[in-house]
Parts: sequence; structure tokens; C-alpha cells
Amino acid sequence: MARTACLLAAIVAVACSNVSSSKSSSSSAASPTVVSSPRGSIPAPSSPGVAAYPECYDAGLCPPISGSTSEYDPIRTEIVAFGGWPHTSTPSSDATWRFKNASWTRLHPTHVPPARALAALAFDPALEVVVMYGARDVPASSAEATFGTISMSADTWTWDGSDWSQQHPAHHPVLFYPSATYDYARNQIVLVGLVGSSLTSMETWTYDGSDWTHQAQADGKPAPSRIYERLSFDGASKTVVTFGGYSIALVPDGSLNAVWEWDGRTWTQTPAVSPFTPPLFVGFAPEFEQRSMLACDASSAFSSWRWDGSRFTQLHPLHQPEQCAAMSPDFRRHRLLLYEQLWPEAQLQFWSWSGYDWSRTSI
Repeated sequence: MARTACLLAAIVAVACSNVSSSKSSSSSAASPTVVSSPRGSIPAPSSPGVAAYPECYDAGLCPPISGSTSEYDPIRTEIVAFGGWPHTSTPSSDATWRFKNASWTRLHPTHVPPARALAALAFDPALEVVVMYGARDVPASSAEATFGTISMSADTWTWDGSDWSQQHPAHHPVLFYPSATYDYARNQIVLVGLVGSSLTSMETWTYDGSDWTHQAQADGKPAPSRIYERLSFDGASKTVVTFGGYSIALVPDGSLNAVWEWDGRTWTQTPAVSPFTPPLFVGFAPEFEQRSMLACDASSAFSSWRWDGSRFTQLHPLHQPEQCAAMSPDFRRHRLLLYEQLWPEAQLQFWSWSGYDWSRTSI
């Protein structure tokens, strides 16, 4: 699952008047150099419990609510979260959290990645680790590029359930607001994000556990360029699917409803469009038992949808969650997990999908 997505809400502003590379990249991709005009504020999902956040975090009961990203680990049956902004625009360096047995626990691993916010995380079932790439607001010593006052990293780390390990691939991308998911058909992580002097072009990279590969034939896709897009594997078409997000180029929201598929070589726009307008608050994950993909829309009232490789069909289960913070496949237990946030405690509540109905569960 892409969690290229945030578990907890992020209020993000980008005001980029200049972009300069602060490190030389080992990638074949050129580092961003110039942003010609400010992009203004970028909206993101805001949580109803943000006001209660300082009390929860200060008490050591939850990770930062803004900018923290997370991923479900089905091997260890837990959620790992990293990074985020505690109270200011400066991320915390003591920011590894685990959710298990109905509560958050702050961890203190031997090795800790530099502080950051809005990293891209994806679970790799072949390696049995969570892979983390990049992020914003990293320390200057860890920055690969800067966008105005925003520092961006391009490093790769893995989490094995007890410690972080930095990886040193021969090549790596330099991407702005990346999103990632695992491609079960090709056994690799798919990563997309903004790149280039204008921040209006997309690049796709894949990670096989040892090195990143730039899929140059897919440059410029999906279009229009976007951030906060979700990625997920679809068992019906055996492709990675994406739609939605937020257009940094201020393209009308309707253009983001187009469904794109990654077949291991390039992105192809399908004739289908998503039923969510705008599809910024959508979560989706592979539904292995049905050879399909399940989506949840939380932009207004919660609704459940199934993508069968060609179209969306709305489902009408007897029970439904109220929120859709994230969805993850739990292939070890033959279930699909959805988790929603409980306020003001900033805790998580879990739901399991049976193929036709939602039921409360735990991890």
C-alpha cells in the first residue's frame, strides 16, 4: 500500500521561488534547479482532533499529527510511523512509533534516520521490511535538494521491526512529495513524484531491494502532475493503479479523476474515471481474495467501492466505518484492514473487510 500517504493529517504550505541542489545526486536524473513562481498553499486532509494534538503528543501517547507517515507491517502485525511536525515546522528526530495492542509506543532504535516529514513508506513482503524513501524538512546535512526554504532528502531506509538500516543504492531519484506502493506482480516498489525545474513533471522509479531504476519511458505520467496521489496494486489487471491527489499546477480537479495503470513499463490512462470528486481523501488497497481492489471514499459520507480492473462499483455493506485514514492488505490473515482515527486520543480503530461487509477487529 502506498501510504505514500499520511496516517495523520498534514497541513503543508509550499512557497518555492528558488530551487537549488545541495548535494550531487548519484542518480541519472537531474536535480531540480529553478522554480519560476510560488505555488502557494497546498491543501491536505485536516483532522478534527488537531486541537487536541499537543496534549496527546506531550503526554507521550501518540506520534505527531501533522506530517507523520506510517505503514502496516503484516509480518509483525503492527503499524510503524515515522517523522512529523510536533508543534512547529521543525520535525522531531525522536520520531519512530509503533501501534500494537491498541496503543502507540515511542521506540528508541539504535539507528535513527534524520528528522523529516511526509516520507514515502511501503511494505516489501519479499524482504519483510518497511521501505522509507525521502521526505521534506530534513536537516541541511541530509538535504539532497532545496525548494525555496524546503529541504528535501532522497535517502532510502528500511525498518525490520526493531531497527532502521540505511540503504546505499547505486542510483536514486530526487522527488518532491513522493508516493509509493508495492507491485505484487513484479516484486518491486513503485515510486512516483514531482521532479524538474518547474515541479510540473512526474517521474517513476522502481526499487528491487538493492537499487532504484528510473523508468524514463514513463516520464511525464500520470498527467497532470500531482501530489498526495494514492497508489495500490490491483489483482484483476495485475497493475499498480493511481488516481486523485492534488494538482500543484492548479489543473481542474476533474482531470485527476482519470484512472492510470502501471504495467511495469509505463503508465496508461484507462477509459475509466473515479466516482470521487475530488478524489483527495480516498484510500484503496488490493482485495486479493476477490482479485480486485477496494476503495473507500471519505470526502463526505463514508462509502465503499470495488475496482474490478475496468470500472468502479459502489458496495452497500451492512456495517461501515466513519473514516478512512488508510487501508492495507493483511495477506498473512487473509483480510483487508482499514484504520480510522479516534479523537481526541489520536488512537486507531480497525476494521476488517470480509469481501461483502466491514467488522471491527484489532491488530
